[in-house]
Amino acid sequence: MLESEKTDTPNRLSKEAYTVAEVAKLLEPPVNPITIYRQIYAGNIKVLNGFGRMRIPRSELERFFNRVSIYTPKKRKRGEAVNFSNTGEVIRESDSSCRSK
Repeated sequence: MLESEKTDTPNRLSKEAYTVAEVAKLLEPPVNPITIYRQIYAGNIKVLNGFGRMRIPRSELERFFNRVSIYTPKKRKRGEAVNFSNTGEVIRESDSSCRSK
């Protein structure tokens, strides 16, 4: 999401609360509702839950949209090792297991 889109997004919010499907369609490009559920279950989006439905308040969406940032991966040199800290495993790009078949 670009910096200019951050300020435009809250202006598109006209209701007090939204369903998960509505939030998924609000994003540009639209995402699968499962993506929104993942954010909810990860604790990144707080919801109102009642009568068997989840509703996301407008204030929560504005908070979430304002803290979203652009992902910029670190560039690494070809053949540089990648360390997966949770497993301690180190994989080099030149390993045959990393190549697509």
